[in-house]
Amino acid sequence: MADYQRVVEYLRDVRQNQNGLPQQVTDELTRAAEEYAALCTTANDRLRQCSTFLQQGLRSEAIHLAEQPPNLLDLVAALDLPDPDAWTEYCQNNGLAVPPALQMDRATQLNEAYAQGAGLDDLLATHRRLALSRAPVRERLAVVRQIAAVDTSSNGAGGGWEKDVRLFEKARLKELPTAFHQAMREKDEARIHELMTEVHGSPWLEPVPADLAQAVSDADARFRRAAAEAELRPLVEPLREAFAAHDLPACRRLVAYWKQVIERHQTADLAASLVDEVKPVVAYIADEDKREAKLKRFRDACKAFGALLDRDAPDAELEPAWARLKAFEEPLPPDLDQRYRDKKTARERAASRQHWMRLALAAAVIIVIGGAAVLGVVLFQQTQAAKAWARRIADADSRRDLATADHLVEQVKSHPELQNNADVLAAVNRTRLLHDEFNRQRAQVATLVDGLNAASDAAEQIMKQPDASDEQLATVSGQMQRASDQVTAAGGAGNLSWGDTEGKLATAMVRWTRVSKDLERTESAATEKEIGDLTASLERDTPDPAVDRAQLATVSDRLAAIRSWSGLNADAKAAAEQLGQKLAMRQQAYAVEQNAAGAVEAVRNQATSAASLAKALLDFTRRFPNDPRAADFKQAAAYTAWGQAAEAWRRSDIGNPLPATAAEVPKKVDAVQTYLTSYPGTPLKAGLQNYVDWLKRFAAAVPDKSTAAPATAPAGPAEAPGSWNLALSDFFANPLLSQLQYMERSDGRRFYVMGDIKRQDLKIQDQTTIVFQALDPKDASKRVPVLVDPPLKLITETPQPAPHTKLVQALAQEINQIDPTNWETWGINAAERVRNAEDLDIVVRAVLLQRILKAELQIAGPEVGDIYGPTMASLEKQKPDDVPWLDPSAVPDTTKRALAAIFAAMPSADAAKAQIAKNRAAMLRIVKFDITGLGVLLKQSDQWTVVAKAALPPTGVLYTVVPGEGASATGEVATTGPAAVPGALLQIGTVDQGKASVDATTASRAPQGSIVYILAP
Repeated sequence: MADYQRVVEYLRDVRQNQNGLPQQVTDELTRAAEEYAALCTTANDRLRQCSTFLQQGLRSEAIHLAEQPPNLLDLVAALDLPDPDAWTEYCQNNGLAVPPALQMDRATQLNEAYAQGAGLDDLLATHRRLALSRAPVRERLAVVRQIAAVDTSSNGAGGGWEKDVRLFEKARLKELPTAFHQAMREKDEARIHELMTEVHGSPWLEPVPADLAQAVSDADARFRRAAAEAELRPLVEPLREAFAAHDLPACRRLVAYWKQVIERHQTADLAASLVDEVKPVVAYIADEDKREAKLKRFRDACKAFGALLDRDAPDAELEPAWARLKAFEEPLPPDLDQRYRDKKTARERAASRQHWMRLALAAAVIIVIGGAAVLGVVLFQQTQAAKAWARRIADADSRRDLATADHLVEQVKSHPELQNNADVLAAVNRTRLLHDEFNRQRAQVATLVDGLNAASDAAEQIMKQPDASDEQLATVSGQMQRASDQVTAAGGAGNLSWGDTEGKLATAMVRWTRVSKDLERTESAATEKEIGDLTASLERDTPDPAVDRAQLATVSDRLAAIRSWSGLNADAKAAAEQLGQKLAMRQQAYAVEQNAAGAVEAVRNQATSAASLAKALLDFTRRFPNDPRAADFKQAAAYTAWGQAAEAWRRSDIGNPLPATAAEVPKKVDAVQTYLTSYPGTPLKAGLQNYVDWLKRFAAAVPDKSTAAPATAPAGPAEAPGSWNLALSDFFANPLLSQLQYMERSDGRRFYVMGDIKRQDLKIQDQTTIVFQALDPKDASKRVPVLVDPPLKLITETPQPAPHTKLVQALAQEINQIDPTNWETWGINAAERVRNAEDLDIVVRAVLLQRILKAELQIAGPEVGDIYGPTMASLEKQKPDDVPWLDPSAVPDTTKRALAAIFAAMPSADAAKAQIAKNRAAMLRIVKFDITGLGVLLKQSDQWTVVAKAALPPTGVLYTVVPGEGASATGEVATTGPAAVPGALLQIGTVDQGKASVDATTASRAPQGSIVYILAP
């Protein structure tokens, strides 16, 4: 018996005692609790290592580690005591070793890795055998794809095999052109068809060259057509002979075989000469079928009429039957005609009144019988319709497609005659139950997400506390584990994906994982925490000299005590050494700073304008020429000339920077140009030029409506079209986008149509074949015939608008209504609508999205490229304009998946609009140059900071002035003044809650003493 089994069995025996857990804790129980806690810790450590291996795709290494004695899964199964919370509580209450909770989610992950390996070994063996035998790339690619589909141990679907799949695909794509050309030279129809299946039916990760895919498709189509025509041409002469001899059975057999050949070769694109041969024969068969059906009905009617005469039927039955016979326009049998005339003559002798009474009675009977028949037919049709609706709703329920099921239920409401049908009621009830299940799962997801987030929040709050105790860290660690255990008990995020429509549980689990790792690092860094705290306190800015001296003394005393401790590890010793060096440097710097503290205070007090600060800086350099800051202060004084130029902009009058109409733009542009002419080296130049560009884009997107001619004027200038109109009107007017329609066949295939479809209904025997004209998927300017032959039928009796036409028409109308409030974001909203229009063909969505984003980039400015750059680059790679979306079957699945991934990764409209608003705020911050405070950039204790005479505002953005492009390398301002030397604004930090936060890397580009402008956020 393994040692752990002895411990577990002892604890199980103790817990199964009829008197419950013992009230008195013995030494043996204490030892067992300690050993059990240690075993749980060891098991969790091994599970954590195995999980790390699995996340890195190292399944074999994880299993090898797990199988080291004792077997990890056996160990976990044994340690998994029933009701572990009760044992944990008992240990806490009695001072026993508290065991950590077993990480059962990681054990489940390891168990799944075992199961996954069972089906993977054979494939890996095949992969190795093919590699050693240098098998063809096509065979090896097929095996690698199977391995990628099975081995999903890391990095999502395909695990780490995606790189290998892509490598083999690239090699195979190099072979395909040669294989295709060889097959074409040899006219190998079977090989061409295999290539067709491989190119268009395989899950390619690498894009197949469009020209190759098209060439293979065209060649396969040509071979199929040639094979069909070769098989049909021998039928031409027999067809002619049978048609000339009016041999109807022979014509039927030949036409039926003709259709079988076309279906077998899957081609309807035949030579016109062959089509012309079969058309008259098909028409002849249809006419003969109609003739035979008519004669049969006539003979049946004669027989029925004879039966009426035999039973001496009343005139109310005889006369309509006689009229129906005459309507056939066929010669009546002489005996039947004579019998009818004799019967009529005999009845005319009867009494007139009785005769008419019988006729009235017969008419009433006929009406009742006819009404009952009609009612029966209506009831039958209603029953069939109700069953059809119920099947459609049940199908949506089986797929858990609540949106479709709800839509069908709403449609049923418009048919009152169906609502009380038992099948429909049952289907509607199933939909309601499915909603209840969905809501329950969604509530469960919400509870789990709240638990995970609450645990993560608590852990993050504790980790933010510099004085967090070990007990606090242990408490939040247990809370984190319990939250994870609840998710595992519910089956994990994958089991709840239906109710987690927004992926909140997966997001919460990702955050939980990250916080767990941070918590582990925090717990493991306890020995270095105090050194880190001392280092932080040393680096903290303390402007009060008394506080600074006390702080240095405290750090020095504590550092001496830490260095005297025994057992410090290497990292702690290194941290203590670094702290000692920083302490010595800080003490030295402090002594130096005290010598010129008064003069620096004068500089601080003069930071009320660029001119006054320059005077104070130059005064400091004269009084303290050997101070380390003197050189910086001299250079900063020269830089203030750019500050004076920037401050001059505040005297310009442009009014509200955001124009209400395009008519305001010229005045604002002139004001900017006038200022830039006077101050060509101003540091605001780049920002103001950006503002001018924005104004011009505004005027182009929102043209001045005052230039349009009045409605009553006979002639005059029309309103200039806006840039949105110019960019998209012609595109939206494309008939394929705004007018396209479709017909749908019962096999689910859609055919795009436009205009008159020239529909024909051809009846062959008792079946009807429908032929109509559809757009040629390869050339939309051409039409191709579509055959709907039984058992197939049309789902749409008339052309229906393509799903995208309504959206395109709406967008085309909206671009005429763009105004100053939405010209920058209209394209973002339009792109979001396209993204969310999942009922549209995905290629059409990609075409619309690409064109709208290009227009948004052109109109709203280059910052849109920062937002949608990856999306636009991915669309450019897929080239949706070149995809033959008119034929959905020709669009590779890889293309559809790639486009779907693009839509999924596309930034949300809210994020994009937030970025636009942020960019506009940054632009207006420079244009308004709304100074809420001034200060000086100084370096204190190796830390950059901003000091000012007055208190800093609550919030703001920190800017200083530095040389711009074209300035001298030394940064010296030329004697010609700031108007001739280019300067630039440099953002160096922010102000939050009245405290400046300076980016050291950026601030180092400016000298100490530089003027700092605090602009409104």
